[in-house]
Amino acid sequence: MPAAAFWMDRDRPAADEARLVASALAAGGGASALRSAFEHLVRYHERRGVDRAPDDGDHRQFIAAVTQALHERSDQVWDFVIDAKVDSQGARDDDQFDISWQRSAIQFFLDDHAGFLAEPGQESRRDGIAEDVELIDDELRRLGASYGPVPDDELPRGLPQSHWWWWPAPLPDGPHRRHQGWDEP
Repeated sequence: MPAAAFWMDRDRPAADEARLVASALAAGGGASALRSAFEHLVRYHERRGVDRAPDDGDHRQFIAAVTQALHERSDQVWDFVIDAKVDSQGARDDDQFDISWQRSAIQFFLDDHAGFLAEPGQESRRDGIAEDVELIDDELRRLGASYGPVPDDELPRGLPQSHWWWWPAPLPDGPHRRHQGWDEP
């Protein structure tokens, strides 16, 4: 997906993005509904980061509702992770944005919604997702080393710095100085 389409309605409030996540998850509809939900989930967190929104009751309710919905769709979530891994293998510069937003979606899932992976019987899924994430990360490092950073106009404005794949660096000082050194011999 082109960055322009992904960041469309970039100024939509986080609460509106939360409603879009919920409606995509309520639609059921398989892989495309889950992908849409994850797209809005990444935008939701970006908006919260830009707005510096407090961790309030609405946010906790949102996290709980999304967690329950994703738990009910755990097979689709794992399919999403596998698809992201497959997409990343052999990706080129024009795929870097898509792989990066997918990786952010997976990280938000792992950070906020993956508690059920600790349940008995989930070991193979938990281990499989961890292995797939490692492979995606390796591919994102390769993309960053081969093609440089994602262009400035495609970068998220409010995602955590821990989402390093948006500004892959072996560069000092992280994302703010990420362009230094890319073109130097």
